[in-house]
Amino acid sequence: MAKERPPFVSFCMGGLSGGTAVVLSNPFEVVKTRYQLQGELPGSQKLYRSLWHAFSTIVREEGLFALQKGLAAGVMFQVVFNGLRIGLFDHVKPLAHVESAPNLSKLLAGASTGCLAAATCSPLYMVKCRLQSQATGAVATAACTQHGYTGVVHGLGCGYTERVAFGVSTSVWMAL
Repeated sequence: MAKERPPFVSFCMGGLSGGTAVVLSNPFEVVKTRYQLQGELPGSQKLYRSLWHAFSTIVREEGLFALQKGLAAGVMFQVVFNGLRIGLFDHVKPLAHVESAPNLSKLLAGASTGCLAAATCSPLYMVKCRLQSQATGAVATAACTQHGYTGVVHGLGCGYTERVAFGVSTSVWMAL
């Protein structure tokens, strides 16, 4: 039987995989988020005709680095989310052991680590989406809500103070 890794090593391995993937996928997330949010505010207009048009407009109007908006929050989200979900799975599975139904043990371990990860990381996901939706110039006035976050810590602080009773708790329950 293989030697079991300590929980910290499992957490780091799960987190590293998610953190690495988000660096490559974040530009597509920015384009998707902007495309989904366009025209959502009363009186706003739809700026993008297609995903490719959204991609090229963001690069043309805001520069290439605009495609990496929200990257820090995305990396933090993925590291913690996958660290908890994947990294703790093997360590929770024995606690949820059901002798007569081994697959039920896996289901219970997966559900519990997944719920823990979703509840813990929901505020980071909200900040990531809000940072990705922030635009500059003409795009900012026509596209969607501008929250004015300067970074992850500022976004978490604003989110906490603005929505501690309703927003964060609602997003946690929605994530579950």
